[in-house]
Amino acid sequence: NLGEPRKAIEFYDQALNISREIGDRRSEGAALGNLGSAYYDLGEPNKGIKFQKVALEISREIGHRRGEGAALCNLGMVSLRLGKPQDAAKFFEQALKISREISDRQGERICLSSLGNACYFLGELSKAIKFQDQVLEISRKDGDKRTEGNALMSMSLILNELGSRDKAIEYAKAA
Repeated sequence: NLGEPRKAIEFYDQALNISREIGDRRSEGAALGNLGSAYYDLGEPNKGIKFQKVALEISREIGHRRGEGAALCNLGMVSLRLGKPQDAAKFFEQALKISREISDRQGERICLSSLGNACYFLGELSKAIKFQDQVLEISRKDGDKRTEGNALMSMSLILNELGSRDKAIEYAKAA
């Protein structure tokens, strides 16, 4: 979070080695997922994807649904950033299903928001609005101001794209 992915990679490598030494597969999967995110931040998305895929395999192997959802969501994020919104949407849909199955409200908010963003980039603006509306509803119920603000800003961008400038400004101010 401090913008030092190389340093983060050093720590995640240590965590990965320790997890493997003690046979903690759940922590191994988490370390691999974090390595994947760090490599993406470093500008090596393909390396990041490889780590995320292994994290996904481990989560599925041990039945760690939350880890599986996180890995799918991370793969969606990378796909979206690589300009592959259709692939991203598929990953987000899978992650959303898991989040709902395990009642992970935070995961659900993240997946819905991410699906909205993927739809925005696919030009499916009415779908994007529906997803962001769901994010707003859940965020407000849960008192998650950060996610609510992000959803309001996303709605502002969508409405602006649709030519509804006044409403877009209203949402941006609320954000």
